[in-house]
Amino acid sequence: DILVVGTGIQLRYDLVEGLTEALENPLSPVGSMYKLEYALKMNKKRADFEGGKVIANQPPMPFKCAGAPQKWIYLTEYGFRKKGIRDNVESFKFYTPLPGMFGVKKYDTELRKLVIQKGMEPIYQHELVKVDDDKRMAYFKNLKTGEVIADSYD
Repeated sequence: DILVVGTGIQLRYDLVEGLTEALENPLSPVGSMYKLEYALKMNKKRADFEGGKVIANQPPMPFKCAGAPQKWIYLTEYGFRKKGIRDNVESFKFYTPLPGMFGVKKYDTELRKLVIQKGMEPIYQHELVKVDDDKRMAYFKNLKTGEVIADSYD
């Protein structure tokens, strides 16, 4: 299983409890596209992936590229279909602190359709606050209610 993390314009992995440790662990499936060594690790984990749960997230604004986390999920989903393992993906979730898929309404409308069409589950107004790699759990804070929920990535 895979957990992909976006952390913001300044690479402050330390602001998410447990994240740095998970990123530094070569056996962990936690990766990030914003630092070369973590991106290379993430690509290897993605290439070796045979099925299970995928969690990706978008960090709160501002961050390096507003489209990057979404490009990753669409390209990854395409790669799973091309590899013939898309049916082995138990869940494919995308957490974002935004109230939609994008801040511009006309793009948001289309991206909402696309993410559903591709069988992914968008979860809006949630921010990653903790990673417990030993338990393979990611914790997200609901920005409307303050409630923290746990989600597994095996």
